[in-house]
Amino acid sequence: MARVSPFVLLTVFLALAAIQVPTSSAFNAAGSLRLGLSKIFLPERPQDGPSASPSCKSIECPPYELVHEESDFQIRRYRSAVWAETDPINEVSFKKAVYAGFHRLFQYIQGRNDDGVTIPMTAPVLTTIKPSGGPFCASTFLVRFLVPKSFAANPPKPASALNLHIRRVPSLCVAVRTFSGFATDFNVAQEAATLGDSLANTAWANVTAAVGGEAYSIAEYNSPFELIGRVNEIWVPFREATGEGDECLP
Repeated sequence: MARVSPFVLLTVFLALAAIQVPTSSAFNAAGSLRLGLSKIFLPERPQDGPSASPSCKSIECPPYELVHEESDFQIRRYRSAVWAETDPINEVSFKKAVYAGFHRLFQYIQGRNDDGVTIPMTAPVLTTIKPSGGPFCASTFLVRFLVPKSFAANPPKPASALNLHIRRVPSLCVAVRTFSGFATDFNVAQEAATLGDSLANTAWANVTAAVGGEAYSIAEYNSPFELIGRVNEIWVPFREATGEGDECLP
């Protein structure tokens, strides 16, 4: 197979950036370009447990243990981890909320923190949604980046203007549905409902009720410039996993 030069790949990414990203958002274009190129040029990193996406071969993802798997969902036990998180974003559009949160979080990892250090990019971009009561009402969104293990013990404090905070999330039992393509305003709620339908006739039928049906998360693993092979997930945490046993089992 003929080898494509890095220059050609870079030219393609820049052309896509010119088409998809407004010129006033050059900072975000640069961040997305960095993510896309990292999937090509970064070496594979050692895996710590199962891999949720091929992207996790090149950048750090949160480790988990696979508890149960069926054709249309998984039950996972995620270990406690540190995340950088936006303050609540009130927005009608999921995509606009992700855009706003990503912009702030990317500034944080690029050095807008008290230590002035650059922090490696991780995956996924995780957006928690607390849906509104109606189709034209604002929902509440929290957008998160995983803090790499090398910074987790003493994470740099975000610049106050970014309206971010650092949060340690406990170990959690999570029901997960994987879907392809782009996560959009039109499909995220449907994918979450499909996960609920998948669980309805299983021993985990009531796990969504355990979190009140109020919140679920969208995990996006790919750069916007990756048009094929995209991996997204719906996460519904349903129980804290305080020990090392079988607390994620029904």
